[in-house]
Amino acid sequence: MPTTEDSLEPTFEKIVSVAHALGGAYGAEISIGYHAGVSSSRRWLCLIEADIHKGMFGIWSSTPQDAVELASAEAFHRVPGADNVEMNDVPEWYWRDAWVLASALLAGGGMKVDLPDILGASRRTSYPSVFIDRDELGTAMSRLLTGDLLQNSGAFFEPSKRARTLWQRASEGRPTLDGRGFTKSILEEMQSESPADPSDVKGPQSWRISESTYLRAIQEYIERVLSSVDS
Repeated sequence: MPTTEDSLEPTFEKIVSVAHALGGAYGAEISIGYHAGVSSSRRWLCLIEADIHKGMFGIWSSTPQDAVELASAEAFHRVPGADNVEMNDVPEWYWRDAWVLASALLAGGGMKVDLPDILGASRRTSYPSVFIDRDELGTAMSRLLTGDLLQNSGAFFEPSKRARTLWQRASEGRPTLDGRGFTKSILEEMQSESPADPSDVKGPQSWRISESTYLRAIQEYIERVLSSVDS
């Protein structure tokens, strides 16, 4: 592990260089972080969000230099092109998955919550503040349900014990954490323990929602907000 700022300087230069080289429709964001609570020698996480396949991913390693090197190579591999147009998914969690899980946790305080409140909370766990769109919602719900992070019973969704543990770790020392930072912290914890099986995060979409149901849920959330203001 590096012990001086000077030893990290080449790593920071690498981050800046890669961020500019990736290009795309929007600027890349690259971060490196150390997670003392992760029960593994791989405690350094490099997160990259860019105009690449799947948008955002993270790679863990034992040193910051190695994490940045591995993540940089993977990012360039994901730049859309003729050689990876049919790029296979890898068993990892993505930003939209954490966005929905963070919204469910925030809206229900770790307990059962319905779709209108999850959609409402998605505006509090993103920046800029927007509702998660219907397609992203369906894909994320499918992955979270098959990955045993959310459980669905009728009109309600409940975070599993595993999800509540991730929430506890993500919020440790930061009980009021919310917004995009909350989603990012949840994603980091999700990535720290890989899915139990590739089928958890791959395969056909198993949870779907019609456009009319999606719009009704948003409308119901708005009516709840207005009702609480009037009262």
